[in-house]
Amino acid sequence: MKLKWILPAVAVVVCVAAWAGMFVGLYLGVDLKARTVLVTLAALSGEAVLWTFAAALGLTVFEARRRIWARLTGRKPA
Repeated sequence: MKLKWILPAVAVVVCVAAWAGMFVGLYLGVDLKARTVLVTLAALSGEAVLWTFAAALGLTVFEARRRIWARLTGRKPA
């Protein structure tokens, strides 16, 4: 596994754990404060997954965009 995919994989594991914790908390009937914290952590972990995958894929997109721009302008890519 490439190094840039380790962080998104860890984010997915954390996200699954956060959502599982939220469902367990809902099943156990925790109070409103704890439920709010669990739902917030699950939502933020989902955002973290999206952003880490975007960052991992974005490096490739950024490099390709640089090559395309260099071809259009007639310059050699750095």
